[in-house]
Amino acid sequence: MGRGIDASLLTSVTVGALRNGRRAGVGLADQARLADQAVYAQFGGKVYASTLLLRFDLATGTVHAVDAGSPRLYRRRGDTVQQIELEAQLPLGMFEETAYEEQIFTVRPGDRLVAVSTGVHGARSPEGALFGEEALRRALDAATTQAPQEVARSVVASLVEHFGSTDLTADAAVVCLDWNGRDPATP
Repeated sequence: MGRGIDASLLTSVTVGALRNGRRAGVGLADQARLADQAVYAQFGGKVYASTLLLRFDLATGTVHAVDAGSPRLYRRRGDTVQQIELEAQLPLGMFEETAYEEQIFTVRPGDRLVAVSTGVHGARSPEGALFGEEALRRALDAATTQAPQEVARSVVASLVEHFGSTDLTADAAVVCLDWNGRDPATP
């Protein structure tokens, strides 16, 4: 949220608190709670961090998730793109002592996950047309053979074309990863 030094400080506080929780070995929901407390303590609820936390079990493909804000997560499995329905929880730092809950879904070898921020799925053209899920699916369909980093670029290019300018009104974050499963040669 925001720009410049304030946004950098928000990011540093958030990432530092999440990293400390992970290193302490606490679960994903508790990591979110610790980061929420750190951000709230620093900013008093005036700014917040929207994030999607994921923890993968490399052996099983089980994914634990906390949707703290409004990112959306999509999974491409074969020819099908499906939104992973996660319960939207409050962004980190919005209120003091927010409770978070983990949700679980699975990935299979060959799955592609794409997370997009509100600045992507909520963007509107100058005429007011929502970029939305339909345009996102078209962009993902057009990028099925591309590497993950190229998929992110393609989605942003489609967004810029829809918006009609590179001067977007909100941050547009796109993260793409391919799940290949555990390498059988790795113990």
